[in-house]
Amino acid sequence: LADELDLNCLWAKTLEEDMARRDFTINAMALKPKSASKILTRSYLQNIEIIDLFDGQNDLKNKLIRAVGNPEERFNEDALRIMRAIRFSAELNFGIEAETEKALTKKKGLLEMISKERIRDELVKMLSSEHPDKGLESLVNQINKLYLDGKESTQEYKDLVNSMSAYIIAKSSH
Repeated sequence: LADELDLNCLWAKTLEEDMARRDFTINAMALKPKSASKILTRSYLQNIEIIDLFDGQNDLKNKLIRAVGNPEERFNEDALRIMRAIRFSAELNFGIEAETEKALTKKKGLLEMISKERIRDELVKMLSSEHPDKGLESLVNQINKLYLDGKESTQEYKDLVNSMSAYIIAKSSH
């Protein structure tokens, strides 16, 4: 924690609007100092209120990634959130809530609109996490839904899955 955090860095007119536009409930919480100060320092940590309009604390407790509000709307706003859900799941060893995962699958085609660099950055973060195997497993499941969709797998697809599996096995053995 930095010595001071500026609480005036909102992207919306109100705190509630700002939290409602966040990607996941675990990222949609705020700290409110009980004093009149606009700056939160370490000494104020005992005197704060957690503002949690979307039950993020409960999702943290239950180790769950859940979109704020309508998951399809969140992914429509920024499709990279699909990759972020998978990465957070891997980094934190959390599950993905059923409606969020359903929307993730339904909206996966939106990733084609995201730059390769942004996707690469999410993959690097995922592979650098404590549980890259979980992220890769989730990614393989999404690739299955995206590319196979009830069809026979191609050799190229099988090679991709085998490469990912080899990485998972190598990473797990360390």
